[in-house]
Amino acid sequence: MTRHAKPLDFQLNLQLVDAPKTVIPDSKQRERSLALVELLIGAAQASNRQEEGGGDELEANR
Repeated sequence: MTRHAKPLDFQLNLQLVDAPKTVIPDSKQRERSLALVELLIGAAQASNRQEEGGGDELEANR
């Protein structure tokens, strides 16, 4: 039996559930779409701040 210098990567394969499709009323669909856009914009802005070094360096040096 050969020992590996690096541990093997562990992978879980999860089955996807075939859930029935849900019809969302137009008013709720628009509301959820706007919420999703806001969430994605917030995530992109947070990612951008991290790439620029973030805004918490002063706190980290205390």
